Amino acid sequence: MDRYSKRKTSRSGCVYLIRVGEQYKIGLSGEPLVRFIEISKDVSPMPCHLLSVIRVDNMAAAEGVFHDKYQYCRGNGEWFYLSNDQVIELMMMRGLDAATSP
Repeated sequence: MDRYSKRKTSRSGCVYLIRVGEQYKIGLSGEPLVRFIEISKDVSPMPCHLLSVIRVDNMAAAEGVFHDKYQYCRGNGEWFYLSNDQVIELMMMRGLDAATSP
């Protein structure tokens, strides 16, 4: 059993990518559009852009894989400084298999 299998949010849902200025948020939600609206209205002082939504079987595991993969780009919390190539890579992924493959 890998370390992501134990996360409490081990249910299907989505991993999303939001851009705010030069930072990107990699997060999880069962309702990503609702979460995007919350972030746009309540969290971000700047305009937000929803770039990608990836439906996955285990959103906590998928989010954890992405957070680990881009750990060296981490800003604060779930916010990352990603290159254009990294953003394209994330936007092209689909499903948990894509998120968890090496």
